[in-house]
Amino acid sequence: MEEGIVLLIAGSIVATMVVAVATAGFALRRSRFAPGAAKICRVLAVLVAVLGLVAALSTVGVTLVATSAPGLDESDRSRMWQDGLSAAFTDALIAGVIAGPAFLLAHWVLRRLTKTPINGEISGSRHGGES
Repeated sequence: MEEGIVLLIAGSIVATMVVAVATAGFALRRSRFAPGAAKICRVLAVLVAVLGLVAALSTVGVTLVATSAPGLDESDRSRMWQDGLSAAFTDALIAGVIAGPAFLLAHWVLRRLTKTPINGEISGSRHGGES
């Protein structure tokens, strides 16, 4: 069971990185595939973020259960909490490092290709208002 989860997380991270690179290449060449690749990149970024959060929370849960075992002294519990929280932080950090830039790249590509005006860039003549 644990091996399947690890493979799912690793596969989604690799897929997100590959799609992010492809999205950047498509966007720079203004390819017709760029919007579709950006949408896939956005979905994979959200998936990696959710999996990273689930992994971090499950690590904290396992640590909580492990430290409640009878016969442990305070130094053992302290070390177990230190290791568990370190692993949870690492899971969340890896997910953030992968998902954050991929999500921002997808947002940038979709914004660039659709040329949707951002607040402050709306010109009056373009939208029927005064110039």
